[in-house]
Amino acid sequence: MIQIRFEEREKIGLQYILESLHGCSPFGQERIRRLRYYTPDEREELEQELRNVERAAAHAEELKDLYDQICVVLCQMKDIRGSLRRCRELEVPDHVELFELKGYLQRLETLRPLFEKLRDTAGLTGLAFHDPAAALAILDPENTRSRGFYIPDAATPRLREIRSAKKQVEEQLYRPPARFRQNRRERHPLLPAAGPYAGAGGRAERGAEQEVA
Repeated sequence: MIQIRFEEREKIGLQYILESLHGCSPFGQERIRRLRYYTPDEREELEQELRNVERAAAHAEELKDLYDQICVVLCQMKDIRGSLRRCRELEVPDHVELFELKGYLQRLETLRPLFEKLRDTAGLTGLAFHDPAAALAILDPENTRSRGFYIPDAATPRLREIRSAKKQVEEQLYRPPARFRQNRRERHPLLPAAGPYAGAGGRAERGAEQEVA
C-alpha cells in the first residue's frame, strides 16, 4: 500500500486540502482520516474519480440547492456498521440498534433520488446506491415511514396473541371489582361513571378510589 509521510503531504499542499475538508457523514470523515492512494494498476479508476470531481465542481453553482439538500441528509446519518457486524454474527439487535438501522435506511431512501438527479445532471459515472426498500419492508412492514421504531402487532400472529392477552390482564389489574365500584358511587355520587382511562374524569376517579381505600 502506498503511504505518504506527513512532511511530504505538507510539501505538496495535500495536508492543507485535507484540513480544509469537512465530511458531512461519519463515512466521509473516515475517508479523510484514512487516505487511500491509487496504485499504477488503478489508473482507470483514478481517472474516473477525477472526472466525477471535475463534473461535480463544474455544476456546483447550478446545483447548489441540491448539494445543500444532500449535505443535510448526510449529516443525519450514523455509522451503523457495528450493528450490521453483530447481525452477521447472528447477535440479536436491541431496540436502539433497530431504531438506528431504520433511520439510516430512511435517510438512504431520501438520498437516492437526490443523488440520481445530481448524477444525471452532472454526468457522474460509476456511482450508485443500493435500494433500501427490501430492508425497510422488514423494519417498517406497515410502511408508515415514521421516525420511531415499533414492532407492529401484525408482525406475527403469535405477537398479536401475546399483546392481546397482556392488554386483557392489564385492564383487569387496573379495573376495580364491581362491588367496589358500586360502593364508590354510593359514597361519591358526583363522580363520573367513566373508566380509569377517561381523561381528567378518569384521573379524578382514580384519586377518589385512593381516598376510599
